[in-house]
Amino acid sequence: MIRYINTFCFTLIWLYFPIHILRAQRAFEANDSVTLGAGYIDDVYYSLEKGFKKSVKRGDWDIAFMVNPSSSILVNTAEQRMLYKLPYAVNQWKQVDTTGHIRNQNRLVNSSKSWYNGAFNRTASGASNDIGWAVYDIFTHSLKGDSLYAISLPGKVWKKLMIEGREQGIYTFRFANLDGSEEMLRSVNVREYQNQLFIYFSILRNEFLPPDREPLPKEWDLLFTKYMHEYENVPIQEETRFYPVTGALLNPSLQGAKVITTTPKNAKWQEANFTPQADIVGFDWKTFNNQTMQWQLDYNRVYFVKDHNNSVWRLYFTDFTGSRSGKILFYKDKVGEITSNDENLDKTITYSQLYPSPARELTYWIFESLYPLREAELEIYNSSGRKMQSYTFSAMPGLNQLPIDTSNLTSGIYYVVLKSDTFSLSQKLVVIE
Repeated sequence: MIRYINTFCFTLIWLYFPIHILRAQRAFEANDSVTLGAGYIDDVYYSLEKGFKKSVKRGDWDIAFMVNPSSSILVNTAEQRMLYKLPYAVNQWKQVDTTGHIRNQNRLVNSSKSWYNGAFNRTASGASNDIGWAVYDIFTHSLKGDSLYAISLPGKVWKKLMIEGREQGIYTFRFANLDGSEEMLRSVNVREYQNQLFIYFSILRNEFLPPDREPLPKEWDLLFTKYMHEYENVPIQEETRFYPVTGALLNPSLQGAKVITTTPKNAKWQEANFTPQADIVGFDWKTFNNQTMQWQLDYNRVYFVKDHNNSVWRLYFTDFTGSRSGKILFYKDKVGEITSNDENLDKTITYSQLYPSPARELTYWIFESLYPLREAELEIYNSSGRKMQSYTFSAMPGLNQLPIDTSNLTSGIYYVVLKSDTFSLSQKLVVIE
């Protein structure tokens, strides 16, 4: 009897001890949470200032068109939609044959690092007029589709698909069964969705989703969701190259930072390296322990996010329930206000991002301007402060993509400065050979 009592007491101590230790490691206790539902069925748009904003069903769309001129097109890859580029010219639409072409080498997945690099954009060659699914006409400012695709949809449904182009803000695309039957030609005007980030479309239902599927861009900071992470150190032909994960993606007009430290309460946002990288918060603040069959959180990670009101928030995850309920618990608090000249100018530039970075031969400065820019300057400095490039340019109101040739720069860290008489913005650029 004594042996059973001792065994029972030891079991209680063993069960309690790791929980006690884990809680002792936490720097903060949760003060908010979001729930994605069983199996992570929902997307949750979240405002750091106001809390929960909106929850929507993730599986209700197949492809999504970005409203702004970057023309990124997403595929709902986390929900069993798989896109493959086919080796055919657009004039071979009727001759499409997928035999031998449905391979991982041809599979396209949204970049988790940038909203501006959707699955359809992943085959861009690096040329300034190539965006992946189309080429840009510098004279008409239109995009003409140059690629054919096969897409797998839930229920083992296959379609062939072509984005014909975007002209004067109108996307045109067609899709059909692989044998050419049930062909549909659809179009959508981005002006009808001008306050949104994306236009969502269901191929299976042949319908566009309402414009209010997502909140207005300035009403949310983080999207808690399931998405595909790409492991770049895994060969492209391997199934494990792409893996579905659950985490948080940053609003495309914001910046965030990750700090790994044993003292999260002492982390200073002023010393953090902020980036517009969409998955800077991401998913790896948690890992699954295959021995205990439980999720474990990394309490040495703290995140900072600059919101739309120039406030800086600290974010720290405290618990995760996994797929049974999809509940994510975290601590957040406002830790600062941005007052530097670079961040609080006259608001001529409301959004700014360099992509890709790191860059090899070409990157783009993607920026949104409230006013026309005439004889603005772009300058590139190396880490020693030496000017490497400079030239003038003009831009129209709205979102602009300014190509930057980096082919003559050696590997290293550079600083790109965009300035005019009324403002100056700088951003770090990493160049690799």
